[in-house]
Amino acid sequence: MKKREKIIVWIDENWDIMDRTMEPLRKDGFDVFTFYSGGEAFEEKDLLRRACLIIVDPFGIDENNLCDFELLEKILMDEEIKAFVVIFTSPAHFYTHSKDRFKNYGVKDIIIKAIFPTRFKQRIEEILDTY
Repeated sequence: MKKREKIIVWIDENWDIMDRTMEPLRKDGFDVFTFYSGGEAFEEKDLLRRACLIIVDPFGIDENNLCDFELLEKILMDEEIKAFVVIFTSPAHFYTHSKDRFKNYGVKDIIIKAIFPTRFKQRIEEILDTY
């Protein structure tokens, strides 16, 4: 990884349920900051700018009834945010939305939530190695 802080921003309304998935990354020195909604994360824009990776499940709704997919688009279109973006979602959401649609927005990869933490870490490292 070239000159990027080891910061991961994770936006998912169920992050607390899936938190164990991030343990191998934390053990490897990554700081993982968690947010329940995109609106909440976007209030920490400096953190989004410093992150090397933003992990999003874009199918949640925040307290203002704003779809996280809209905020995902906002993050991807923000020229000050250079982090790679990965979608981490359930199989049901993955199959009902086109992979190409996400790739056209600049999403680096889509990872299905039914994954072992060590395999998740490996996929993230592969993505970050392309910096």
